[in-house]
Amino acid sequence: MWFTILSDDPDAYRNLILRFYWDGEENPSVEAPFGDFFGMGFSEYAQYSSAIQGVTSGGFWSYWPMPFTKGAIFEAKNIGDTPITDLYFGIQYNDVDFGVDTPRFHAKWRRENPTTINQNYTILRAKGAGHYCGTAMNMQSYDKGSRLFLEGDEMIWVDGEEEASIKGTGTEDYFQGGWYWINGPFSALYHGLTYMDLLQCRFSAYRLHLPDPI
Repeated sequence: MWFTILSDDPDAYRNLILRFYWDGEENPSVEAPFGDFFGMGFSEYAQYSSAIQGVTSGGFWSYWPMPFTKGAIFEAKNIGDTPITDLYFGIQYNDVDFGVDTPRFHAKWRRENPTTINQNYTILRAKGAGHYCGTAMNMQSYDKGSRLFLEGDEMIWVDGEEEASIKGTGTEDYFQGGWYWINGPFSALYHGLTYMDLLQCRFSAYRLHLPDPI
């Protein structure tokens, strides 16, 4: 899957909404702003390359497996007031029988602005068989001069357990950085910091659980 777009809208990457439907479902299994789906937060263009998706010199690409049986619908809707002047795409697929029980790809964008102090921010709450394969997260501090909000730890409860069986040591640590991302943006196969604005105290990061799905 490859896209490229042009627009005079500075918020085009947030105003263009992607929705993907599998096998005639009424509600999309994928629903996210264009930039956020490709790991770019705050509608800010940022190049990076991971093991399965990235942004490279104007192109937005993804190799996530997205199986379907009867059919698929891919939608892109501009909810902004400024036109998307150009949108080009290429979607390639293979006709392979993986069986109807093959897990379907899901991706959802959620936002809490502002977050609630002293309460955890929920990335995902899900039931049923499946794999949590990662997240792209955009964060901004209440206090524009402090990165102490990165002291939050990831906590993951699996299969109804009372205590989180996975608990980390800090937000940037979960994204495989350290010391409040002391050396700035980077990209690696399964983790990265795509955007950092210290003046606004904004960060965009991704963590892909591909070799270690939960």
